[in-house]
Amino acid sequence: MRRLFPVALLGLAMCTISCAGGWRGDVAPGAATAATAAPALKPAATGGTTAGAEGVTFVWKGEGGSVSLAGEFNGWNTSADPLKKQADGSWTLTKKLEPGRYMYKFVVDGTNWKEDPTAKESADDGYGGKNSVVVVGAGAAPAAAAPAAGTPVASGKGRAPVQTAEGVLFTFGGAARSVSLAGSFNGWQLNADLLAQQADGSWTITKRLAPGAYEYKFLVDGTTWKIDEANPDTKADPFGGKNSVVTVK
Repeated sequence: MRRLFPVALLGLAMCTISCAGGWRGDVAPGAATAATAAPALKPAATGGTTAGAEGVTFVWKGEGGSVSLAGEFNGWNTSADPLKKQADGSWTLTKKLEPGRYMYKFVVDGTNWKEDPTAKESADDGYGGKNSVVVVGAGAAPAAAAPAAGTPVASGKGRAPVQTAEGVLFTFGGAARSVSLAGSFNGWQLNADLLAQQADGSWTITKRLAPGAYEYKFLVDGTTWKIDEANPDTKADPFGGKNSVVTVK
């Protein structure tokens, strides 16, 4: 009996060390008794996005000093719809949306795009990731997946660059409040070449360029870089993405 007693104490100490290590960070101070009965579950990173009478309530529960909502409903603007931090640490925004299906993401700290893992649906974002999808109302048509980068498709009213007598006609067909053209031909200046919105909703600019090959992108709403989805010619950029390429003969 004398030799068994220290062994039992040692086993109890090892269990205590092991269990405490498994629960560290998940149990609030003073809750050790409850945690001993059953290990606490870690909270989900995000969740709670629901459609109600007042609109769609988007909820983010992950880390971040600021959170905003970007999606098809606001032209993927990274600052138009900021979420408000709540007492429990979550971030929320209730937004009125017309019936339909909308792709969206959370933008954390202005630069980190995060999908909502609790969304019931998702669609390819065209860059190897996923956009979350929220459904408002019944009978809405499925959200169309974004085309893969470099796929030659007519994106909305967009089309590939066309060489005309006046210069190269660039066309952007996505939703936007403003669009500019930046590329190797203008030193990637953000506001040097602004596109004008046309009656059909597209954005265009005609630019004179000397013969050669040029990399470019559209800058939407001053914050979001977009390749030309209607142009199949692309080249890898220094940031793990792609630039569109136009060749002037």
